[in-house]
Amino acid sequence: MPDGPADLRVVATDGAGNTVTSAVRTITVDNNAPAVTLNDPGAFVAGTVTLSASSAADTAQVAFQRSPAGAGTWTNIATATSSPFEASLDTTALAAGPYDLRAI
Repeated sequence: MPDGPADLRVVATDGAGNTVTSAVRTITVDNNAPAVTLNDPGAFVAGTVTLSASSAADTAQVAFQRSPAGAGTWTNIATATSSPFEASLDTTALAAGPYDLRAI
């Protein structure tokens, strides 16, 4: 369906052929995924670092994740459920070395 308003209704028919139609419910179709951008925390970080993300207005939540650089095995750091989307990353709990970060 294209983006925009759409009317929904349910029509039920029993074995005897009797039908009933529900009331019309109008919904808004939104086929666009929310866009999120992880703000750069810096190249070298230590201690507890605040991660933040910028997002479109219709974003419901942002999950922050980390992975050893290039590994592609993601671990959740935290999920922020309202703007401003932020999470704390305690680097003292991680092995030294480079990491990839993402916000989804």
